[in-house]
Amino acid sequence: MKQAQYYIAIAIFSALIDTSACTPLILGRVSTATYQSHSTNATFFVVPSGGTTLTEKNIQNLIAKEMEKIGFRRTTNVADADLAVVYSYSIGAGTTSVSSSPDFVWGGQKVESSTEYPRYFFVGIIDRAQTINPKDPVFIWQGEIYSSGSSSNIALLAESFVTELFKWYGKNVTNKRFINPRL
Repeated sequence: MKQAQYYIAIAIFSALIDTSACTPLILGRVSTATYQSHSTNATFFVVPSGGTTLTEKNIQNLIAKEMEKIGFRRTTNVADADLAVVYSYSIGAGTTSVSSSPDFVWGGQKVESSTEYPRYFFVGIIDRAQTINPKDPVFIWQGEIYSSGSSSNIALLAESFVTELFKWYGKNVTNKRFINPRL
């Protein structure tokens, strides 16, 4: 009887450890560069990077929200905008690793696998008045994130990426590590 209670207690403890260790975190490195200042009263337009999907619209709104926090004003007409905000992202092919370890609770071997995806996110703010050639934009600020993790879903990652990038608006940082809980 005591032995059964022992195994039940170990199983419950093991389950608690596993669920507490699963708090989703986003890890990566952020780099930003500020080239010039601009009036915070300026208007901006977020340029769509691809399609008209819900994910794209969500990313545009997340960026616009951060721009408005800084003091810029959003416009829906690109011709009226002082600034153009561009963004891009990519999720690479995942690398899967498999590991095994002794299972001290149930006996035998415990086999686990995980997949890591390389992820990249970029935001740039372009001064439209100073940009003469669209192929050579004049940036006032830009930032990029390199990250890897178990999620390949940009819809889940975008809020953390955008928020992290704009923490560094107006500053220059290179390969600054960050750890954020997934929002």
